[in-house]
Amino acid sequence: MERTGRRPARRWTVAAVASAVAAAVALPATAAEAQSGPSGIAAKGAFLLDNGTNRELWSKDADTRRQMASTTKVMTAMTVLDSPGLDLNRQITVKQSYRDYVERTGASTADLRTGDKLTVRQMLYALLLPSGCDAANALADTFGTGSTEAARTASFITKMNHRAAELGMKNTKYDSFDGISQAGNNYT
Repeated sequence: MERTGRRPARRWTVAAVASAVAAAVALPATAAEAQSGPSGIAAKGAFLLDNGTNRELWSKDADTRRQMASTTKVMTAMTVLDSPGLDLNRQITVKQSYRDYVERTGASTADLRTGDKLTVRQMLYALLLPSGCDAANALADTFGTGSTEAARTASFITKMNHRAAELGMKNTKYDSFDGISQAGNNYT
């Protein structure tokens, strides 16, 4: 199935985030509870958005920069899905370097095997379901530009940052395709 170059609507992205937050947090019942926030939230930072009105309902230390770890892979998937003329049936061959990366960094893996050929669709599943850093590497290498794997993955990360800027994510920066930040510059 091919996809047009059209970008998903911003409200879709916000809705996905808002739905995930709403599913994890019970909404306050009264105005007083809304000011103090939902009970039982032990996280250092949190944000609750009303998707219908695009209004903040509650936040807790929401402007503090934090490492986002594997949630980085959501932007990796969005960046791939935003690729003009995307063919989800395009084959990607698993390189030994993807497996070496997982071994070297101790990263989570989808247990991809060198030489296997997976479609972009399958690679997206491998990225998001088992949180495969090997799949993230394969996608960044495939959808980035340049003459080396390092150049392609760096250009892909640049695309991720451009997409974040387009979405108005002004306090978000990516320095990796999978959330493993060598310099600590992968934050939101």
